[in-house]
Amino acid sequence: MGMVTKRERLYIGIAFLVIFAGLAVSAIVNGWSDYTVLGSAPASPGAGYQRLYATAAGIGCKTSAGANCLPSGATGATGPTGVTGSTGSTGATGATGITGATGATGTGGGGNYTLISDQLLSGAVATITFSSLGSYIHLKLFISARCSSATFNQELYAQLNGDTNAHYARQFTSGNVSTTTSGQTTANAKPGLTNIPCASALANTPGSAEVTWFDYNSTVFLKTALSLTQQFYSPANITGLAETIQSWQWTSTSAITSIVLGVADGSNFIVGSRFTLYGLN
Repeated sequence: MGMVTKRERLYIGIAFLVIFAGLAVSAIVNGWSDYTVLGSAPASPGAGYQRLYATAAGIGCKTSAGANCLPSGATGATGPTGVTGSTGSTGATGATGITGATGATGTGGGGNYTLISDQLLSGAVATITFSSLGSYIHLKLFISARCSSATFNQELYAQLNGDTNAHYARQFTSGNVSTTTSGQTTANAKPGLTNIPCASALANTPGSAEVTWFDYNSTVFLKTALSLTQQFYSPANITGLAETIQSWQWTSTSAITSIVLGVADGSNFIVGSRFTLYGLN
């Protein structure tokens, strides 16, 4: 073989470059590179380099600081919602809350008695007064009383709205054993509602009465009342027991706003006497 000239060496060099370039282009075009699969990730490269490698877990890349240098992939689509878990056990019952405020008292139902005032005497008094009578249809007064007068009995009178003039009238019928008496008074300033026993009557006996004022708030009619009573006259035994029914009138159309009770001779109601007033609807 003869000597290779400079021209020939140039042609040979160009041929090798073409061959190597073709192989490189072929690898790039085909889109693959082969890596030796390592048993574990390699050490980090020197400063300014990145190291691409392959392990059984996949392709990895390390910077000189040991950080991952592979770009993050796009977030995958959200997977379907899992099935709802079973309901947990019921929690413990909470503490009882504080009691709420008491509501307002309701109005009485039809026919009910609503207490307006109950006065039980702990000392002797000359008069009993009821005011602030409310807004009801009728008034019902219960009396159990005795007076301090030295007589057997006295009339218990009523005056309305402070009227002490002779604007009252009454009609009564009374029975004792087989004797019946009746009577009427008009233009009376102290009209009797009932009789009550006093100091000379049988000891510890009260006079009792149930008095009804009808439609007491009306401003159309004169005011009327009906009284059912019982009392003792005899100073020694129960033969003096009497019963009385009494009609009573105040000649005014004014609504009743106050009631005053007293004893006709000005004596006192004694300790233990009781006066209870109700409103009726």
